Amino acid sequence: FKKTMKKFQGRIIYHEINYGRYWYVDNLHYGKAAHIEVFDGNGQHIGEASLEGLIDFSKQDPNKRINL
Repeated sequence: FKKTMKKFQGRIIYHEINYGRYWYVDNLHYGKAAHIEVFDGNGQHIGEASLEGLIDFSKQDPNKRINL
C-alpha cells in the first residue's frame, strides 16, 4: 500500500499498488460495524473490506465513487 495525497471524508486514501485498488476507512461505522471502502482504479466502488482486509464484493454500491 502507498499513502496518497487524496482524502475522502477526512480520511486518507491508500493505493493498493499490486491490484490498482484504492482504500479508505469509512467514518460512518464504528466498533463491529467498522469497515474499509474499496474502489477500483477508476474510482468505482467494488465492495467493503473488513479491518483484516478481506473484501466483500457483494457490498458493491454503483452509486459510490471517489475522484482520483
